[in-house]
This record gives sequence, structure tokens and C-alpha cells, in this order.
Amino acid sequence: MVRAGWEIKAEKCQTIMQNSLNPAWLLPPEELPPADQLDVSSFADTCKLLTPRELEITKCDATGLVRQMAAGSLTAVETVTAFLKRAHVGQQLLNFATEFMVEEALARAAELDAHFQTTGQLVGPLHGVPISVKEHVGLKGRICHSCYVAWIDNIPEEDALLVRLLKAAGAVIHVRTNQPQSLMHIDCSNVIYGTTVNPYNRKLTSGGSSGGEGASLGFRCAAIGIGTDIGGSVRVPAAFCGAYGLRTTALRNPYKGVYLAGDGQESIRCVISPLANSTADLNLVEKAILDQEPWEEETSLVPLPWKSISPIKPEQVTVGIIWDDGVVHPHPPVTRALKHAVSKLQAAGVKVIDFEPYEHQRGWDILSALYFPDAAGFQKDLLAKGGEPVAPLTEWAFSVARPEPITVVENWDLNVQREAYRADYHRVMKERGVDFILCPAYVGVAAELAAGQYWLYTAIWNILDQPAVTFPSGLKLDPELDKIETNYKPRSEQDEREYKKYAPEKYLNAPIALQVTQVFMLKTKLRTKTGCWTCKKRRLKCNEERPCCHNCYSSHRQCEWPSESDLYDRRHRPRPDQAISSTSHRQANHCRKNDHSESESEEITSPSPSRQHMSIRSNPTVQTTIRSDLEFALLRYYHDSFLSVILLPNSLSGYNAEYQCHVTKLMLHCDSVKNAVLACCASNKYMLTRDDRFQKTSFTYYLQALEEVSHALIGLDSTRDSPGDALLTTVIYMYIYALWGPDTANHASKHVAGAMQLLKLRYANSSSPLCMDRPFDRITAESVLYQAFLLSFRHPFAINFQIDHHFLAQTENILESLPSLDDSAAASSPVLGAPLPLYRLILRVIQLYNSPHRTDPEIVLELKKELIFWEATVFELDESEPSSHDTSPLPSLIAPVMKLYILAVSLLLDWIIAEIPESKQSINDLLSLFGRGIVPTSTSPQPWQLLHALFILRLPSTHENWTRCYLGSWPLLIFGYAVDTDEDIRVIKEILRCMRHRMGYGEIERILRELECVWCERRGKNHLGVEELQPSHWLA
Repeated sequence: MVRAGWEIKAEKCQTIMQNSLNPAWLLPPEELPPADQLDVSSFADTCKLLTPRELEITKCDATGLVRQMAAGSLTAVETVTAFLKRAHVGQQLLNFATEFMVEEALARAAELDAHFQTTGQLVGPLHGVPISVKEHVGLKGRICHSCYVAWIDNIPEEDALLVRLLKAAGAVIHVRTNQPQSLMHIDCSNVIYGTTVNPYNRKLTSGGSSGGEGASLGFRCAAIGIGTDIGGSVRVPAAFCGAYGLRTTALRNPYKGVYLAGDGQESIRCVISPLANSTADLNLVEKAILDQEPWEEETSLVPLPWKSISPIKPEQVTVGIIWDDGVVHPHPPVTRALKHAVSKLQAAGVKVIDFEPYEHQRGWDILSALYFPDAAGFQKDLLAKGGEPVAPLTEWAFSVARPEPITVVENWDLNVQREAYRADYHRVMKERGVDFILCPAYVGVAAELAAGQYWLYTAIWNILDQPAVTFPSGLKLDPELDKIETNYKPRSEQDEREYKKYAPEKYLNAPIALQVTQVFMLKTKLRTKTGCWTCKKRRLKCNEERPCCHNCYSSHRQCEWPSESDLYDRRHRPRPDQAISSTSHRQANHCRKNDHSESESEEITSPSPSRQHMSIRSNPTVQTTIRSDLEFALLRYYHDSFLSVILLPNSLSGYNAEYQCHVTKLMLHCDSVKNAVLACCASNKYMLTRDDRFQKTSFTYYLQALEEVSHALIGLDSTRDSPGDALLTTVIYMYIYALWGPDTANHASKHVAGAMQLLKLRYANSSSPLCMDRPFDRITAESVLYQAFLLSFRHPFAINFQIDHHFLAQTENILESLPSLDDSAAASSPVLGAPLPLYRLILRVIQLYNSPHRTDPEIVLELKKELIFWEATVFELDESEPSSHDTSPLPSLIAPVMKLYILAVSLLLDWIIAEIPESKQSINDLLSLFGRGIVPTSTSPQPWQLLHALFILRLPSTHENWTRCYLGSWPLLIFGYAVDTDEDIRVIKEILRCMRHRMGYGEIERILRELECVWCERRGKNHLGVEELQPSHWLA
């Protein structure tokens, strides 16, 4: 059979696509889901191609990825590899791509990592972010045909301007995506690559014309996508695939280098804009683009920087709701989503009113005539030149144009009508007092393949040139809730056509999206916060988030900050209480008495955690405290990253933020606190990046803090004063430095012992009592207590630290004064994260293990009685989630890591029991009173505790949370001793490595080394008897 010429040309592109794939990342056909499995949105989670770490990376938004890469806990190569692998799976399931750039993307990622390793800085705000790009956005040296066979030989000589800006900001372009024939469908099919389908239901379309981008973001093949929009071509694919899609106003983003048939038609401008999986990412990429001032090259652009505004109070906002555009009635799921959104807005205090759409049919009549002023002649000629068959949707799209080309005068007249319609709509919005309009993103959920024919819910904002965002409502189609409206009578043939398409069973699992737009160029009070001189001179906003502000950083300019003499800007004017000279500040350091007094309780920084670093930098006092950009960068790292790792996230709202504020205040006034915190941050950066410069820096700061503490202790001894907050905080961060750093844990015991003594002095001083309702005091007490427990636990088979029992009793009494929070103070604990009785029990079991009396049956029996309660709690939590009325004191044990604590101490006690066989019958008799034997029924030779723990450790849903938590380290040590198969060892090792990689926790590294020695010693043994399970047999 002779093939048509267009098929031969198309084969060239198909071959490029196929050859661009990495065969190692393709799943064999038998491992792919069957064709009748429609929802494949979560298939990547179970296909085993991606590791748990890679799944975690691909589920993170771009903002989070950049934050991790800035912290050194994630590399660009890791990130790009993870998204490339997921994209390969997505291609096999959805056919969304036109070309992969594996080698180029990985090479660029390696360059970015090398830059970070060398400088400690990101290349830009999109450093390492994998971005997919729609095919007709030009890339140098790569075919760009816009899905016209006639353009298959078109090869751009340079990247599109937007692509250049993305790359300059650090982004990695790793895949190009599919689009429909003519680029005028809200579907995604063409004769070159075929049809792209929806990840949530493969019988539905991914939308168009940026349909490949919709599928890419819906399946998380990229962190950000770049598409184009002339009638909804970014917003519709995002809506259909559960992502966010932004249409900016015209002439905002650079369009140079985008290939579009009919280019030069300017009556309705096409815009290029992002798709993402969070609104933060839309903001991130837009700011990264516009901060580089693209209007300097593409001079037609509006020279307007991306604005960041303060949050608007809900009661100041009025949202108008378009329930029906008056042309086509939306399907039931869309109406349900609108009602859901309205209830949420009203609950938040937003004023919501119904907005009668203003003459949308008039808008469509103007718009459709302006889309193809030449009656689509240029597009039809291209299709004819390529010889390709014309798709029915293409013919339908062309049919909206007038049958004959319009004259120049007619075009002028339509432009006048367009401007009149814009002015009328704007006037109506102002008269009705709406700030935003909430409306459907489409008549329904995702359309069936080749069936999308109604654009006006999105296209109306194109003719009005208003910015609009489609977003997931959080709901999906439910046949039980979204039944056909049998009583509805269509108003027109078009309305009837769309009405008849709806049948709930066709659209199973489809996400429901909505759309929001705002008044054109909304006049919000956007007073720019010009911080650095460079930005002020250029009349640009400065966000002050860096020692070198974002604008200057991204544009490689020298950033100059106002000095104290340049105080005409009110924000830089010092407060009276801040005008402290460097000399007096130094003299006050640690020499002030009772530095926890009320006189220091005045706010120095904003209580908002995300603004801490800004307040520090703009405060004149800091000029005497922060001596370099490195110090500032480390302090920002403390606020943005490190503090969230050393405190638990489950404490009360605002608790950690208040503590953060207090420590910031101490750092401003006390060099020892600042140096101890900087030592911790630099050490943690070293653990994450292995950059030797950070290790040297951390040691320098640590020695300075050590010297200052020594002087303070001498002064404290001579005055007999109560130790203040600054001294306590310094010592706390010194033992954190020791335990979290590399091979520095030997110093920790002295610091923890010292902290216990300082707290005892504080307890004894009635003039400066600790109040557990005060976040700083509670976190201080819990931190010292936890570290004391940790040092007692960390060598369970050769204990080398004894906790001060007088201190333990005093601290317990103080913590018990807390009011019950969620039925348990432990449920909101900022550091301990578990009830004190459990910690005490673990301590007693470890002390017994190291005691000559460990074979005493009476002592063992007493401990087992207490442990029964905790073991029972584990099984109760397995069977059902505790209700809100649960009176159990242990709701916090729902967290898997807490279960691991119980299972670990239970296993440890069973090892002791195994040494005294005569006690086993007595213990079995005791346990029978509680309705179960000593071990749950199991045919496995492994301890039941280990089996249960391994089950928890293998759960991906819990892996995400508890591997970010330092609490998980000790149980893994115990289970590491217990595992005896290569597979189980691999699980423990992989999880410990993941924890180390995520947190940079030195204790994890020590545990890994210890267990590696154990596993290495045991590899030569062919059989493990019961006696060989005793840890004492494995220790030298």
C-alpha cells in the first residue's frame, strides 16, 4: 500500500519522539494498566518504576522543590530524573509528549548542581524546576511545526524569548507537549502524534489546545507547564486535568518565538502563560519571568513588574457568581461545585452576589469574527499544502468564522465593537460593585474525545482581555449527586447540543473545575516596597527576601541597600528602642540580668514566620549583629527550613511562630544565641550538601558560642542569678549542633547535662518562673527533656548517659500543669510528640537491659504489665481511628512513628524475657487476662513487633510524614538490630537514608554506621537461632 506524503513526513516526527525516550524508563506492556482502566492518575504510585523518594519529589510543587534545593536537601539531577521517569510513564498512558530531552535536561541539571555546590547559591528562582513546553513554542535546533505537516521542516535558530528567560531563572526544559490540529480545539489530537487523553478518565479529552500540557500537569510529568491561550487553551486543559491554568492579560509575557498560523492577527491576541499544580507556582513562574524585564527585548510588552500585594481582608471583597452565561446552561456537577465554592466564600466572610452575565452572545459574535478575519484561509492553505486530512473539529472551528474574509474596514469596525463591549462590561462590573467573578471553566467536566465545542465560558475573558485562572474545586463528578436535570428546557440548538451530551456515567472520576477573573487592571493599593537603592532607582518593587533582593539577583545586578543615614524611607527609620550602638550592644551581651524580663518582650520582628528574615534585614539593629551576607543567608535558612525540622508541626496554631519570634529577638541582642544558631544551620547545610565550607563555618560559630557561654557561666556563678533565656537558648542550640552534626555527638552529653542544671536553677528561682503556656518556655523544657531521654536511649545495649531524676521529676510536674489539649498534652507537643509515661517506660526498660538485675522475673513482670496497655493501644488504633470523643490519653499515637516507639520497646523487653524462660509462663498468664497470648497469631519466625513495624515502614502514605520527623530515629535502631533478611535490611537502610537526606540529622548517620557493622558481622552466619537475636551477641 502506498503511503500518503503527509504520512511519510509525519513519520519523521514520530521517529524523533520515539528515539527521544529512555528505554530503561519504559514499562513493558504487561505491566501497563488494561485499556478499560480509565483512571490512571495514580498509576505512577504503584508501577514500581519510581522510588518512594522520586514519587515524593514529583508530588511536590515547584515552590517546594526550589525551597528544598535551596536548603541543599534536594538536587536538580534528582528532581529532573524523577519527573522524566514519571513523564515516560505518562507518555505510555496518555500520549501527551512530542519530544523528550533527556540528555540535555540531565546535563543542565548537573550544571545547576555544580553551581550550587560551588557557590552555595541557586542560579535563579526556578533553579532545577522541570518545565514542559507546548510544541509550538520554539526551541533552538528542534522542529517546531505547530501540528501542521506543512511546517515539519521548520527549525528555529534560537529559543523563544520566554524559554530563554525560564532557563536564565534556572528552569530545566525536559519535554515538549502535544496540541491539536490548527491549535483551535479544546481537544488534543492531530495526524502527526495522535490523541492525548485525560489521566482521570482516558475516554475523555485532556483539553486544548495546550492539551499535552494539561495531561502533563494532571499526571505530574512536570512541575510547571507552558501553554498558549487565545480562547481558553491554557485554562481548559488545566480545568479538565485537575491543575491550575492562568491566562494573563495580553502583552504581559513575551510571545517572541512562538509559531502560530495567522501570526499577526492582533484583534484577539494569543497569550503565553503557565499551568501549575498550585497558585504559588503560578506566582513563582510569572515573577521569575517578569523580574527579568522582557520588555527590554520585546518592546511591545507592557513594562509592568509582577506585583505582590498584601492579603485583602475577606470582608473587603465582593465576588459575583455567574451561574449560567445565558447561552449554554452548565452541567449539574459544575453547578454543584459553584454552590460548594459559594458556601466556602461566605463562611470566610466574603460578600457573594449573583452576577447576571452581560451580553455574552454579543461578545461571542465579535470574537468569532475576529478569530479568522481571512475566513481561516491561511490555516486552510497550510492544511492543503501538507496534504493532511482535516479533522471534524477543525472544520467545526473554522465554521465559526464568517464564510468570506472580512475587509480592512470591517476589521476596524469589529475592533471598535470589541472596545465598546469591553468598556460596557467593565462599567457593569463597577456598577454592580464586584471585584472578582467566579464562573464555570467549561460547560461541564472534561469533554469526551473530539466532542469539545463550547468555548465561551473561557473565551469571553479573551475578548474582554481580563486575567483569569481556572482551578480545581476539589470535587469530582459523582453520578449520585450529579444527576441529569430532566426538567431543563434548552434555549437554543447550541444549548440543546451540550445538554444532550451529559450522561454522568460517561464522566466518572473527572475533576470539576471553576474559573475566577477580576476587573481589568484592578486598582488595588499596590504601594511598592522599594527596599534596595538599585530597585528604587529603576522604580521596581523589591521584596527584600535576600541579601541581594530578588530583582537584582535574577538580573545579575549589584544590590545596594540604604544605610542608616538614608532614612527618608520610613520603613528604614529605627524605633527609639532599637537605636542601640554597637558598643552598648556588645556590653549588654550576656551581661544583662534576667534577660527574660518583661522589658525585652516588645516586638522586634513581625510574628509572621514567612516575614521573619525581612524584618531582620531591614532592622538597623541588625547592622551591628549580622556581619555578612553568609550570616544573613544562614539566618534565613534557620527561619525557612531548619526550625521546621527541629520542631514538630503538630503543636498549637502559632506556637512555633511565637517561639521563632522570641529566638529571633534573642539573636538580635545576643551574639552567643546568634552564633549557636548559625553553627546549627551551617552544620545542617553541610550534612545536606557535603560542602566543606559549611562545616568549617559551623565549627567557627560553635567555638565562638562556646567561648561566650563560658564567660556567661562565670558571671552567673559570681552573681548567683537565675539563668536567662539567652543562656538557656545558647546551650540548647549547642547540643542540637552536637547531635545533628557529623561526628560531634560526643559533645552533646555535657551540653545536655548543663542545660538540665540551668533549668533546675530556673525552677528554683521563684522570681522568674517558667510558664508552660508560653511557647518559648514549653519548647525549652521539652527540648532539654527530649534530648536527655535521647542520650539515655541512643546506646540501648550499652547505656552511657544517666538522666538527672530530680530534673526529670521537676520537669514532669511542670508539664503536667498544662491544660488538656485534644485529650492529651502530647497531642500538641512541640518537641516530645508522645506522652511522658511512654518515654519513662522506654527508659526503665533500657536501664533494666543494662542492669545486673535484668533477669529478675518480678521486675520484668511489672514492666510487662505496664507495657500491655501500650501494646493494646497499637492494635486498637489498627482496628479503628479514635473518635472525637475518645477518652484515650494517647490519640497522638495515631502517628505511625509513635506506634514504632511502642513496638520497639516491646521488642526490647521481649529480648529480656527470652533470657529468663521461667518467667514466660507467668507473663502468658498475665496476658491471658487481657484476652491475648504473648504474641499475636503468626506463622513467621520473626517477632510480631518486627512484622508489625515493617508493615508500617512499607506504607507509602505514612512514609511521607514520619521520615521528616527526628522522632523516628530510635525505633529504627532497634528494628535494625532485629531484621535478618536482605529485603528487610534494605527497607531499614533505605528509610534511614531517606531521613538523613531529608533532614541532615547526624544521629541518623551514626545509627546507619552502627547497623552497617551489625549487618556486616551477621552476613557470614547461615542460621540465626533465638540466642543470636540477642543484641549482646552482636556487640563487641
